[in-house]
Amino acid sequence: MLARLVRFDHLVHRLKWGPQTTWAALAAEFGFADQAHLTREIRGFTGVTPTDARALLGDLTFG
Repeated sequence: MLARLVRFDHLVHRLKWGPQTTWAALAAEFGFADQAHLTREIRGFTGVTPTDARALLGDLTFG
């Protein structure tokens, strides 16, 4: 579980501050088996689709 959380945290940081790319490329970059695996993890941790999660991250302000 810890490894999943760390990978998810890295993904969130990449989505928030990294260049925009495809979900398939992100899945490969972060070691998910495939795009469907990445989608299940995002839904599992957030309860929303990856696209909705990306939009929510864009609405957050940190500071």
